[in-house]
Amino acid sequence: MIKLLRKFIRRYFSKPTTILVWKLAFPVAIGMLSITAIMVADSAMVGQLGMLELAAAGVAGMAYWTLSSFVLGASYGVQILVARRFGEKQIKELQAIAASSSALFLLLGIAANGLLYLFPGNIMSFFSNDTEVVRLGEQYLYYRAMGTVPFFLSFNLRAFFDGLGKTYVGMTASFGSGAINVLLNYILIFGKFGCPAMGIQGAAVASALSSVFGFLIYLLILLNPWHRNIFFGKNFQIQSRIVLKIFSLAVAPSLTEGSQNLGFLFFMRIAGLVGALPQAVSNIMFSVLSISFMPGYAFSVAATTIVSQNIGRKKFLAATLGAKRSTLFAAMFMGVMGITFIASGESLIRLFTQDQHVIHATYWPLMIVSTAQIFDATHMVLGGALRGAGLVNWVLGLYFLTTWVIMIPLAYLLGITMAMSNAGIWLAVAIWMVVLAFFAFRKFYNGSWKKQSL
Repeated sequence: MIKLLRKFIRRYFSKPTTILVWKLAFPVAIGMLSITAIMVADSAMVGQLGMLELAAAGVAGMAYWTLSSFVLGASYGVQILVARRFGEKQIKELQAIAASSSALFLLLGIAANGLLYLFPGNIMSFFSNDTEVVRLGEQYLYYRAMGTVPFFLSFNLRAFFDGLGKTYVGMTASFGSGAINVLLNYILIFGKFGCPAMGIQGAAVASALSSVFGFLIYLLILLNPWHRNIFFGKNFQIQSRIVLKIFSLAVAPSLTEGSQNLGFLFFMRIAGLVGALPQAVSNIMFSVLSISFMPGYAFSVAATTIVSQNIGRKKFLAATLGAKRSTLFAAMFMGVMGITFIASGESLIRLFTQDQHVIHATYWPLMIVSTAQIFDATHMVLGGALRGAGLVNWVLGLYFLTTWVIMIPLAYLLGITMAMSNAGIWLAVAIWMVVLAFFAFRKFYNGSWKKQSL
């Protein structure tokens, strides 16, 4: 047994490609830990206010993240283009990309900010029938909008550094903003250190201020001479051809992330057809699963950068090996987390609520989705690898079809029509993960992505 373990470690953990995968993925995982801390802290602290507040924060938070996910998807376009040009050693192009993408993301942030300020009630009313949930969620969205512009600009800067292979920059910014968010949550939600107790509004203000803090960290890191030369060099100017290239690469990932998260908003809407309880359950589920999501996202970023840079260098074997290693490690970590969720599910749920009805209603959905964690890891990482190869439109088609043709109809069929409630709704999510993994695996291993150019 010991010999087999040593052989496994030598084969999978001591190779240059493996070291590179960990070098890229580990900082992203730590950075995601801070984002997870924000979600868990929001849910756990808001959960102490009551079930309606928990449901409102869940729906409003998902609505905000859906809007943000379009920009997160667009940032993949920046990461792919930066990684490819860095692999080709086109430094002047990187400076033009920096200027053009910054302008693009600034405009997106301003537009999103206006949308959240003008229509928070309309957004909440569409996804919940409960008037109190709508009222509370409207307050959350209104105050959360304050940090939207710096939040979107941070997406762009993180994507730029991820494309360079400097994922530790995003880790630093995310960790700093996450720590501030948790602290401000405690102070503003419950009214500590002489501040008034703001409840759910305090959670929104804390998240907004932490976004500003995270953006300031990126600006400080850009003061480093090497970073400043890459980002603010002589060719730092907005170029229409670069904007169009970013846009062409960003549209598909943006629509992928946006449509997927919009699908989960409709998923919350289906839960709302049953009542506020399933929406509170969904909020807890998303918070718990965000812990497992962390390594999957981290290794996905690593796979995207490795594949894109190595295709730029014409090193296809290294690109393939990097994607395989990233998938293996993500599956290992998320599989272990799935087992942990199954073994200690009720204890995890109690971190978010002491309401016995909510605990009981959340238990079986968590058990169901925990069994599909390996499949969740597979589609996340191989989807990132295929994006890095330039197959952004294929990935868009995969996620769009599986979300809207499989997950949403199945959630309604199982949860509402067949009256399986929470268990049925989340069984649809588990099936969705399995189908995604099957098609992503099949596409990657046929090798056609190696012929894609940017």
